[in-house]
Amino acid sequence: MRQRKMNIMLCLLAMTIVVAGCAKSTATNHADAEVKAADSKPDANATTTKKVVSMSGKEVELPGKITRVVNTWPSSATMMIFLGAGDKLVGVHKYVKTLPFNKLIYPKLEQIPTAEENAEELLKLDPEVIITASDDNIKSYTQVGLKGVNLMFNNYKTMKQSVSALGDILGSDYKSKTDRLVAYIDGNLNKVQDTFKNLREEDKPVVYYAVDNMYSTTGAGTIMEEWVTNGGGKFATSDLGKGMRVTVTPEDILKKNPDIIVVSGGEGSKKVVQSFKTAPEWSEIKAVKNNKIFVIPSGCFAWDRFGAESALQILWAAARFHPDLFVMDMKEETRKFYKEYSNFDMTDQQLEQLLKGEVVK
Repeated sequence: MRQRKMNIMLCLLAMTIVVAGCAKSTATNHADAEVKAADSKPDANATTTKKVVSMSGKEVELPGKITRVVNTWPSSATMMIFLGAGDKLVGVHKYVKTLPFNKLIYPKLEQIPTAEENAEELLKLDPEVIITASDDNIKSYTQVGLKGVNLMFNNYKTMKQSVSALGDILGSDYKSKTDRLVAYIDGNLNKVQDTFKNLREEDKPVVYYAVDNMYSTTGAGTIMEEWVTNGGGKFATSDLGKGMRVTVTPEDILKKNPDIIVVSGGEGSKKVVQSFKTAPEWSEIKAVKNNKIFVIPSGCFAWDRFGAESALQILWAAARFHPDLFVMDMKEETRKFYKEYSNFDMTDQQLEQLLKGEVVK
Protein backbone atom coordinates (compact mmCIF):
# COMPACT_ATOMS: atom_id res chain seq x y z
CA MET A 1 0.00 0.00 0.00
CA ARG A 2 2.76 2.40 1.01
CA GLN A 3 4.59 1.62 -2.24
CA ARG A 4 1.44 2.30 -4.22
CA LYS A 5 0.98 5.76 -2.62
CA MET A 6 4.58 6.55 -3.36
CA ASN A 7 4.13 5.63 -7.04
CA ILE A 8 1.00 7.87 -7.30
CA MET A 9 2.87 10.83 -5.78
CA LEU A 10 5.77 10.37 -8.18
CA CYS A 11 3.36 10.29 -11.15
CA LEU A 12 1.64 13.49 -9.98
CA LEU A 13 5.03 15.21 -9.57
CA ALA A 14 6.11 14.17 -13.06
CA MET A 15 2.87 15.50 -14.55
CA THR A 16 3.31 18.82 -12.74
CA ILE A 17 6.83 19.21 -14.16
CA VAL A 18 5.64 18.41 -17.70
CA VAL A 19 2.73 20.88 -17.51
CA ALA A 20 4.95 23.63 -16.13
CA GLY A 21 7.48 22.99 -18.88
CA CYS A 22 4.81 23.18 -21.56
CA ALA A 23 3.45 26.43 -20.13
CA LYS A 24 6.92 27.97 -20.11
CA SER A 25 7.54 26.80 -23.65
CA THR A 26 4.21 28.24 -24.79
CA ALA A 27 4.92 31.60 -23.14
CA THR A 28 8.35 31.69 -24.72
CA ASN A 29 6.92 30.92 -28.12
CA HIS A 30 4.33 33.70 -27.73
CA ALA A 31 7.05 36.16 -26.71
CA ASP A 32 9.21 35.16 -29.68
CA ALA A 33 6.25 35.57 -31.99
CA GLU A 34 5.56 39.04 -30.60
CA VAL A 35 9.19 40.10 -31.09
CA LYS A 36 9.17 38.79 -34.66
CA ALA A 37 5.88 40.61 -35.35
CA ALA A 38 7.35 43.85 -34.00
CA ASP A 39 10.48 43.39 -36.09
CA SER A 40 8.48 42.76 -39.24
CA LYS A 41 5.97 45.59 -38.69
CA PRO A 42 6.40 47.96 -41.66
CA ASP A 43 7.61 51.53 -41.13
CA ALA A 44 4.77 53.79 -42.23
CA ASN A 45 7.17 56.36 -43.68
CA ALA A 46 9.07 53.69 -45.58
CA THR A 47 6.04 52.04 -47.18
CA THR A 48 3.75 55.04 -47.73
CA THR A 49 4.17 56.69 -51.10
CA LYS A 50 2.76 59.77 -52.80
CA LYS A 51 2.44 60.88 -56.39
CA VAL A 52 3.72 64.24 -57.59
CA VAL A 53 3.03 65.74 -61.01
CA SER A 54 6.01 67.40 -62.67
CA MET A 55 5.84 70.54 -64.80
CA SER A 56 5.94 68.38 -67.93
CA GLY A 57 2.80 66.56 -66.72
CA LYS A 58 4.54 63.34 -65.72
CA GLU A 59 3.42 61.61 -62.54
CA VAL A 60 6.26 60.52 -60.25
CA GLU A 61 5.86 58.18 -57.28
CA LEU A 62 7.94 59.21 -54.26
CA PRO A 63 8.30 58.15 -50.61
CA GLY A 64 5.56 59.53 -48.39
CA LYS A 65 8.07 61.43 -46.29
CA ILE A 66 10.93 63.17 -48.09
CA THR A 67 14.11 63.90 -46.11
CA ARG A 68 16.88 63.74 -48.75
CA VAL A 69 16.65 66.05 -51.78
CA VAL A 70 19.23 66.85 -54.42
CA ASN A 71 18.25 70.06 -56.21
CA THR A 72 20.26 70.76 -59.36
CA TRP A 73 18.14 73.74 -60.44
CA PRO A 74 19.58 76.78 -58.58
CA SER A 75 16.39 78.81 -58.35
CA SER A 76 14.45 75.86 -56.93
CA ALA A 77 17.23 75.06 -54.45
CA THR A 78 17.17 78.67 -53.22
CA MET A 79 13.39 78.42 -52.93
CA MET A 80 13.82 75.46 -50.60
CA ILE A 81 16.27 77.47 -48.49
CA PHE A 82 13.87 80.42 -48.53
CA LEU A 83 11.05 78.16 -47.27
CA GLY A 84 13.20 76.83 -44.43
CA ALA A 85 13.78 73.40 -45.98
CA GLY A 86 17.57 73.63 -46.17
CA ASP A 87 18.02 70.61 -43.88
CA LYS A 88 16.40 68.40 -46.52
CA LEU A 89 19.05 69.28 -49.12
CA VAL A 90 21.84 66.73 -49.63
CA GLY A 91 23.12 68.27 -52.86
CA VAL A 92 22.87 71.62 -54.69
CA HIS A 93 24.24 73.21 -57.86
CA LYS A 94 27.49 75.06 -57.21
CA TYR A 95 25.94 78.40 -58.25
CA VAL A 96 23.71 78.39 -55.16
CA LYS A 97 26.78 78.73 -52.94
CA THR A 98 27.84 81.91 -54.76
CA LEU A 99 24.70 83.75 -53.60
CA PRO A 100 25.56 85.27 -50.19
CA PHE A 101 21.99 85.93 -49.07
CA ASN A 102 21.31 82.19 -48.87
CA LYS A 103 24.07 81.82 -46.30
CA LEU A 104 22.40 84.47 -44.13
CA ILE A 105 19.16 82.50 -44.11
CA TYR A 106 20.80 79.07 -43.97
CA PRO A 107 24.32 79.22 -42.44
CA LYS A 108 24.88 75.48 -43.05
CA LEU A 109 24.78 75.93 -46.84
CA GLU A 110 28.52 75.34 -47.25
CA GLN A 111 28.15 71.90 -45.66
CA ILE A 112 25.84 70.69 -48.44
CA PRO A 113 27.70 68.77 -51.16
CA THR A 114 27.88 70.27 -54.63
CA ALA A 115 25.82 68.26 -57.11
CA GLU A 116 26.12 68.27 -60.87
CA GLU A 117 24.00 66.41 -63.44
CA ASN A 118 26.15 63.26 -63.54
CA ALA A 119 23.77 60.45 -62.55
CA GLU A 120 26.51 58.18 -61.19
CA GLU A 121 27.77 60.94 -58.89
CA LEU A 122 24.25 61.81 -57.78
CA LEU A 123 23.69 58.18 -56.84
CA LYS A 124 26.40 58.52 -54.18
CA LEU A 125 24.35 61.22 -52.43
CA ASP A 126 21.51 58.73 -51.90
CA PRO A 127 18.64 61.15 -52.67
CA GLU A 128 14.98 60.20 -52.44
CA VAL A 129 14.27 62.69 -55.23
CA ILE A 130 16.22 64.97 -57.57
CA ILE A 131 14.65 68.27 -58.55
CA THR A 132 15.75 69.53 -61.96
CA ALA A 133 14.70 71.88 -64.75
CA SER A 134 14.78 69.40 -67.63
CA ASP A 135 13.17 66.09 -68.53
CA ASP A 136 16.35 65.18 -70.41
CA ASN A 137 18.23 65.00 -67.10
CA ILE A 138 15.59 62.71 -65.62
CA LYS A 139 16.22 60.07 -68.28
CA SER A 140 19.78 59.57 -67.02
CA TYR A 141 18.58 59.49 -63.40
CA THR A 142 16.08 56.74 -64.19
CA GLN A 143 18.78 54.57 -65.72
CA VAL A 144 20.56 54.31 -62.34
CA GLY A 145 17.36 53.92 -60.31
CA LEU A 146 16.88 57.52 -59.17
CA LYS A 147 13.65 59.55 -59.15
CA GLY A 148 13.57 63.01 -60.71
CA VAL A 149 10.97 65.78 -60.89
CA ASN A 150 11.09 68.65 -63.38
CA LEU A 151 9.89 71.90 -61.73
CA MET A 152 10.88 74.38 -64.48
CA PHE A 153 8.55 77.36 -65.02
CA ASN A 154 8.69 80.49 -67.18
CA ASN A 155 5.71 82.66 -66.18
CA TYR A 156 3.53 83.35 -63.15
CA LYS A 157 0.90 80.76 -64.04
CA THR A 158 3.47 77.96 -64.21
CA MET A 159 5.36 79.42 -61.25
CA LYS A 160 2.30 78.81 -59.07
CA GLN A 161 2.05 75.24 -60.33
CA SER A 162 5.76 74.65 -59.67
CA VAL A 163 5.60 76.12 -56.16
CA SER A 164 2.60 73.92 -55.38
CA ALA A 165 4.41 70.81 -56.67
CA LEU A 166 7.42 71.66 -54.50
CA GLY A 167 5.09 71.75 -51.51
CA ASP A 168 3.76 68.32 -52.49
CA ILE A 169 7.32 66.99 -52.54
CA LEU A 170 8.39 68.53 -49.22
CA GLY A 171 5.10 67.74 -47.46
CA SER A 172 3.74 68.65 -44.01
CA ASP A 173 4.29 72.28 -42.94
CA TYR A 174 6.01 73.18 -46.20
CA LYS A 175 2.84 72.51 -48.15
CA SER A 176 0.99 75.11 -46.12
CA LYS A 177 3.81 77.58 -46.83
CA THR A 178 3.73 76.97 -50.56
CA ASP A 179 -0.06 77.32 -50.57
CA ARG A 180 0.33 80.71 -48.89
CA LEU A 181 3.01 81.72 -51.39
CA VAL A 182 0.75 80.83 -54.31
CA ALA A 183 -2.04 82.92 -52.76
CA TYR A 184 0.45 85.79 -52.25
CA ILE A 185 1.42 85.71 -55.94
CA ASP A 186 -2.25 85.83 -56.93
CA GLY A 187 -2.89 88.67 -54.50
CA ASN A 188 0.00 90.75 -55.85
CA LEU A 189 -1.04 90.20 -59.46
CA ASN A 190 -4.58 91.26 -58.60
CA LYS A 191 -3.30 94.41 -56.85
CA VAL A 192 -1.29 95.68 -59.80
CA GLN A 193 -3.82 94.64 -62.43
CA ASP A 194 -6.58 96.45 -60.57
CA THR A 195 -4.39 99.57 -60.23
CA PHE A 196 -3.50 99.76 -63.92
CA LYS A 197 -6.65 98.41 -65.55
CA ASN A 198 -7.60 101.83 -66.91
CA LEU A 199 -4.05 103.03 -67.66
CA ARG A 200 -3.78 104.53 -71.16
CA GLU A 201 -1.22 103.05 -73.54
CA GLU A 202 0.54 106.40 -73.89
CA ASP A 203 1.03 106.50 -70.12
CA LYS A 204 2.87 103.16 -70.03
CA PRO A 205 6.67 103.57 -70.02
CA VAL A 206 8.79 101.52 -72.40
CA VAL A 207 11.01 99.33 -70.22
CA TYR A 208 14.26 97.72 -71.33
CA TYR A 209 15.52 94.79 -69.24
CA ALA A 210 19.23 93.93 -69.23
CA VAL A 211 21.00 90.91 -67.78
CA ASP A 212 24.80 90.45 -67.68
CA ASN A 213 25.52 93.24 -70.19
CA MET A 214 23.89 96.08 -72.09
CA TYR A 215 22.81 94.01 -75.08
CA SER A 216 21.74 90.77 -73.38
CA THR A 217 18.03 90.56 -72.58
CA THR A 218 14.96 88.34 -72.86
CA GLY A 219 12.01 88.37 -75.21
CA ALA A 220 8.36 87.50 -75.49
CA GLY A 221 6.81 84.71 -73.44
CA THR A 222 8.99 85.20 -70.37
CA ILE A 223 8.31 86.05 -66.75
CA MET A 224 10.22 89.31 -67.33
CA GLU A 225 7.69 90.39 -69.94
CA GLU A 226 4.92 89.55 -67.46
CA TRP A 227 6.16 91.63 -64.52
CA VAL A 228 6.83 94.56 -66.84
CA THR A 229 3.36 94.49 -68.41
CA ASN A 230 1.63 93.77 -65.10
CA GLY A 231 3.59 96.64 -63.60
CA GLY A 232 2.07 99.07 -66.09
CA GLY A 233 4.91 99.11 -68.60
CA LYS A 234 5.67 98.06 -72.17
CA PHE A 235 8.35 95.40 -72.58
CA ALA A 236 10.81 96.87 -75.08
CA THR A 237 11.94 93.58 -76.58
CA SER A 238 8.62 91.76 -76.97
CA ASP A 239 8.92 91.97 -80.76
CA LEU A 240 12.70 91.44 -80.96
CA GLY A 241 12.80 87.78 -79.99
CA LYS A 242 11.35 85.05 -77.83
CA GLY A 243 12.56 83.23 -74.74
CA MET A 244 15.35 83.70 -72.24
CA ARG A 245 18.23 84.57 -74.56
CA VAL A 246 17.84 87.57 -76.83
CA THR A 247 20.68 89.76 -78.06
CA VAL A 248 19.92 93.26 -79.34
CA THR A 249 21.91 95.91 -81.21
CA PRO A 250 22.40 99.62 -80.48
CA GLU A 251 20.11 100.33 -83.46
CA ASP A 252 17.35 98.21 -81.89
CA ILE A 253 17.51 100.20 -78.67
CA LEU A 254 17.66 103.57 -80.41
CA LYS A 255 14.42 102.71 -82.20
CA LYS A 256 12.76 101.68 -78.93
CA ASN A 257 14.22 104.61 -76.94
CA PRO A 258 13.16 103.16 -73.56
CA ASP A 259 11.88 105.40 -70.77
CA ILE A 260 13.23 103.05 -68.09
CA ILE A 261 16.11 100.57 -67.94
CA VAL A 262 16.11 97.81 -65.33
CA VAL A 263 19.19 95.67 -64.69
CA SER A 264 19.14 92.17 -63.19
CA GLY A 265 20.65 92.37 -59.71
CA GLY A 266 23.57 90.62 -58.10
CA GLU A 267 27.30 90.63 -58.67
CA GLY A 268 28.30 92.69 -61.70
CA SER A 269 25.11 94.78 -61.94
CA LYS A 270 26.91 98.02 -61.02
CA LYS A 271 29.26 97.57 -63.98
CA VAL A 272 26.30 97.15 -66.31
CA VAL A 273 24.72 100.36 -64.99
CA GLN A 274 28.00 102.22 -65.46
CA SER A 275 28.22 100.93 -69.02
CA PHE A 276 24.81 102.42 -69.81
CA LYS A 277 25.83 105.77 -68.37
CA THR A 278 29.14 106.02 -70.22
CA ALA A 279 28.49 104.35 -73.61
CA PRO A 280 28.19 107.05 -76.33
CA GLU A 281 25.57 105.05 -78.26
CA TRP A 282 23.25 105.22 -75.23
CA SER A 283 23.69 108.91 -74.42
CA GLU A 284 20.50 110.00 -76.22
CA ILE A 285 18.30 107.29 -74.76
CA LYS A 286 15.57 108.78 -72.55
CA ALA A 287 16.23 106.43 -69.64
CA VAL A 288 19.91 107.43 -69.59
CA LYS A 289 19.28 111.16 -69.97
CA ASN A 290 16.67 111.10 -67.17
CA ASN A 291 18.68 108.78 -64.92
CA LYS A 292 15.94 106.16 -64.95
CA ILE A 293 18.23 103.13 -64.58
CA PHE A 294 17.34 100.80 -61.71
CA VAL A 295 18.98 97.64 -60.38
CA ILE A 296 16.52 94.90 -59.46
CA PRO A 297 17.00 93.40 -55.97
CA SER A 298 18.64 89.99 -55.58
CA GLY A 299 18.11 87.99 -52.39
CA CYS A 300 18.06 84.20 -52.27
CA PHE A 301 17.77 84.55 -56.02
CA ALA A 302 17.41 87.47 -58.44
CA TRP A 303 13.89 88.86 -57.99
CA ASP A 304 13.45 89.24 -61.75
CA ARG A 305 13.94 85.55 -62.47
CA PHE A 306 12.72 82.20 -61.06
CA GLY A 307 13.12 82.33 -57.29
CA ALA A 308 10.46 82.77 -54.62
CA GLU A 309 11.11 86.52 -54.63
CA SER A 310 9.58 86.81 -58.09
CA ALA A 311 6.40 87.28 -56.05
CA LEU A 312 7.87 90.55 -54.73
CA GLN A 313 9.11 91.61 -58.18
CA ILE A 314 5.49 92.21 -59.23
CA LEU A 315 5.17 94.93 -56.60
CA TRP A 316 8.68 96.32 -57.09
CA ALA A 317 8.08 96.87 -60.81
CA ALA A 318 4.75 98.61 -60.28
CA ALA A 319 6.19 100.89 -57.61
CA ARG A 320 9.23 101.78 -59.78
CA PHE A 321 7.31 102.40 -62.99
CA HIS A 322 4.40 104.32 -61.42
CA PRO A 323 5.35 105.62 -57.96
CA ASP A 324 2.48 108.10 -58.12
CA LEU A 325 -0.17 105.49 -58.94
CA PHE A 326 1.08 102.46 -57.03
CA VAL A 327 2.09 103.42 -53.52
CA MET A 328 3.81 100.57 -51.71
CA ASP A 329 6.16 100.54 -48.72
CA MET A 330 8.56 98.05 -50.29
CA LYS A 331 10.83 98.12 -47.25
CA GLU A 332 8.08 96.94 -44.91
CA GLU A 333 6.60 94.52 -47.45
CA THR A 334 10.02 92.92 -47.98
CA ARG A 335 10.66 92.68 -44.25
CA LYS A 336 7.35 90.84 -43.71
CA PHE A 337 7.96 88.56 -46.68
CA TYR A 338 11.26 87.15 -45.41
CA LYS A 339 9.97 86.91 -41.86
CA GLU A 340 6.87 84.94 -42.80
CA TYR A 341 8.44 82.42 -45.14
CA SER A 342 12.08 82.25 -43.98
CA ASN A 343 11.71 83.32 -40.35
CA PHE A 344 14.54 85.75 -41.12
CA ASP A 345 14.61 89.17 -39.49
CA MET A 346 16.21 91.67 -41.84
CA THR A 347 17.95 94.71 -40.40
CA ASP A 348 17.21 98.17 -41.75
CA GLN A 349 20.67 98.26 -43.32
CA GLN A 350 20.12 94.94 -45.07
CA LEU A 351 16.76 96.11 -46.39
CA GLU A 352 18.24 99.33 -47.75
CA GLN A 353 21.06 97.45 -49.45
CA LEU A 354 18.70 94.89 -50.95
CA LEU A 355 16.25 97.43 -52.35
CA LYS A 356 19.10 99.46 -53.87
CA GLY A 357 20.15 96.36 -55.78
CA GLU A 358 23.29 95.86 -53.70
CA VAL A 359 24.58 92.44 -52.70
CA VAL A 360 23.63 91.69 -49.09
CA LYS A 361 26.21 89.55 -47.29
